[in-house]
This record gives sequence, C-alpha cells and structure tokens, in this order.
Amino acid sequence: RAMAVDVTTVLSGEDFEPVEKQLCLGEVASIFFGSLAGLLLLSGLGFWTVSPPGEQDLCRIETLGLQNKTEDTQVFELAACHALYTGAFNILNFISVPFILCGLLAVGSAVFVARGVFARNEEDTPRFFKFAAVVDFAGLLAVWVPSLIFPALAATVDAGMAPIHAYWITITVGHYGMRALNTSDSGDEHMQKVTEIEEVLYQGYCAASRLSICLTVGSISMILLFWLYLFDMGRNISAVTCWKPNYNQTEQGLQILRIRRMLRKRYRNYMRVKNNTGET
Repeated sequence: RAMAVDVTTVLSGEDFEPVEKQLCLGEVASIFFGSLAGLLLLSGLGFWTVSPPGEQDLCRIETLGLQNKTEDTQVFELAACHALYTGAFNILNFISVPFILCGLLAVGSAVFVARGVFARNEEDTPRFFKFAAVVDFAGLLAVWVPSLIFPALAATVDAGMAPIHAYWITITVGHYGMRALNTSDSGDEHMQKVTEIEEVLYQGYCAASRLSICLTVGSISMILLFWLYLFDMGRNISAVTCWKPNYNQTEQGLQILRIRRMLRKRYRNYMRVKNNTGET
C-alpha cells in the first residue's frame, strides 16, 4: 500500500514545473508556421528551376512515340502536351507567386506568434497576437484563392505527362545509353537524330516531374496551412479575450522544453519506484 502511494505521488504531477497551455500552443503553432512556410517557399522557388524543352520539339508524334497509336489518340496526346505548355510551362513565374506569397504570410504569422510568446507580459503579448490574427485572416484568403485554380492545373500537368510517364523507365535508361552510343559513333546521322529525340523527351520528363513535385508539395502545404490558420485565429482571439495566459505563473524558457523535462522526470521517477519495488 505504501508503494502504491509512492507511485501515485510520482505520477500525480506534483513538484513539476507549471506549463502555460496558451503559450505552449502558440509555440507549437509558430513551429508549424515556420515549417510550412519553408515548404511553400521551396515549392514557389522550385518553379523557377523548371527548364522544359521547346514546345515544338517535345509536342511531336515522333518525340512522344505516338507513331503506332490511333489518330484520335495522337490528337488527344498532342493537345495534352500543348496544354501542358499553355497552362503550366509558359506561366511558371506566375504560378510561383501564390506559393511564395503564402509562404511569406506564414513567416509573418510565425514571427508575430513567436514574438507574443516570448514577450510574456500583459501589454506586448496580446498586441502581437492581434497582429498574428490579422495576418492569419489575410493568409486564409491567400490560401483559399489558389485552391480554386491549382486542381485544374494539376489535372493539366497529369494529362500532359501521361505519354511521358508511359516511357519513364525507357527514358531514364536510354538517356545514358544514347549518350554513350552517340559518343562512340558520332558519324551516324540516324543515331544522332534518335539521341536528340531522346534528349528532348528526357528534358520534358525532368521538367514535368519537377513541376509535379512542386505542385504536390505546395498544394499539400497550403491545405495544412489553411487549417493551421483557422486554429491559430481561434487561439489568438481566445488569448486576447477569454483564455488569457497566466503571466504571473509564466517563467522564462520554452513551454515545449518544460513539458519535455517534466515527462523525462516523470519517467525517471516512475522507473526508480518500479526498480525499488522489484528489489523489495
């Protein structure tokens, strides 16, 4: 019975550092804002690194390997290839703007929330949380508008990549094989032509794949950021109105690290009591 009392005392939470939940939630939100901001900025800047081949070089029957396809299939695949340029490759700089803008707004939210968390006083903390709520609202609008456009853009990219994806293994292996053959027999005009076609197809595959990765990572980050904005707006409003942090009880240091120390201390105390029980 005495040992049971010791275990209850160890796990009851007594003699542990108090954790201010409101500020702890702010720390978590700030970390997630910073992480999503980094992903969005990388996605937005990644569009500037996409280097597709010329449209007239890629969107050809010979390049896409459509010689043995039906006429309807050839028309469809060529139209999808041209749509890939019209709806994506030719407007890469424009596509990157929403991702970069949303990333910068997420950075602003992260900064204001972090400033409010580290201020820890009745004047500065609510002021920074109010600024963060305003940025959250602007971020919601900035994320919501692209969400209406990017699904159609992603569908355009998938349709344009369909004939390229069908040969992705051949493209990857043939890219290096053709270069080796071209080096060893540079006088063969037919081989040079085949090598040029393969090189264009390889460039198109790399460009479309990188575009698809940037769109996927950026779109998922925007969805997560949308829900994070909703959560943080509610947290900021409650921190200013009905659920204010207890500034008198708050000490310096991150609340997340305080929770970590508390859990480690609880675990060590529990193991000590458990070991003592086994020895007894």
